[in-house]
Amino acid sequence: MLKKSKILVVLMLGLVFLTSCGNNKGGVSQNKEIKIVDDFGNKVALDKEVKKIVSLSPSTTEVLFALGLDEKIVGVSDYCDYPAKALEKEKIGGFADANLEKIIGLSPDLVVSAGGEKKEANEILKNANIEVAVFDSGTIEEVYSQIERIGILTGREDAAEKLVGDMKKKEADIVTRAKEIKNKEKVFYEIWHDPLTTAGKGSFMDELITLSGGINIAGDMDKPYPEISVEKLIEENPSIYLTTDGGVGKTVETIKTREGYANIEAVKNDRVYILDANIVSRPGPRIVDALEIVYEIISEK
Repeated sequence: MLKKSKILVVLMLGLVFLTSCGNNKGGVSQNKEIKIVDDFGNKVALDKEVKKIVSLSPSTTEVLFALGLDEKIVGVSDYCDYPAKALEKEKIGGFADANLEKIIGLSPDLVVSAGGEKKEANEILKNANIEVAVFDSGTIEEVYSQIERIGILTGREDAAEKLVGDMKKKEADIVTRAKEIKNKEKVFYEIWHDPLTTAGKGSFMDELITLSGGINIAGDMDKPYPEISVEKLIEENPSIYLTTDGGVGKTVETIKTREGYANIEAVKNDRVYILDANIVSRPGPRIVDALEIVYEIISEK
């Protein structure tokens, strides 16, 4: 009788196992535990350790490396150039024209990206049993959240917690020093020159300028990246002019010689600065380095 009972228990356990596995597609449970929600409301879950990752944006690539996931990164976008080891990874195209066939061929467990959501492409990847997480950070706090969620997905919670903690400490130190600046200077950030486009409310640079103790002359504009006339720029008369080379070889001298610019205080006092776009524009681990760069310029005596 006891022997029959044992056999019955074994059969019941076997039935439970078959029932739980019978709905698997490609060996992955369809009843995945929800781990995170990305910035577009998509529930992203994994029922096993992530072994292979593809990154479709420079900022997420920087996060992955900062979390010590070098060995698990099997592919990155053509624009992922930091850290130097990112250049050694398999290239899978750009964000807008990623080679989906190549990505699927790399058999990643997870694809991460930043910026707009490519629904059709993401659906193709999900149908290939690949989880996709897309982030769209617009503030430093949102960058922290992005890092923490990527840490959860990749099993690097502790590393993410430490990284975010170090970043917050550096941010707090800079903000404390910035509060000591008594005479706040007016700052202009040029994103593009034709048409003249700047950083308004809701942009990273607006936050960086404000936290660094400056006054963004476009801070009252509702759009993150509004156009501004040269006449308005001259009228506002910023004492600090920030920009990047824009990939077109822009220099301090080419800016100074523009029509009407000789009347701007920043030009008169030689306070026009060309910044590294890869640092000041990427919503990743180096965003607090960007904050420090802007603070050092604004606080310069």
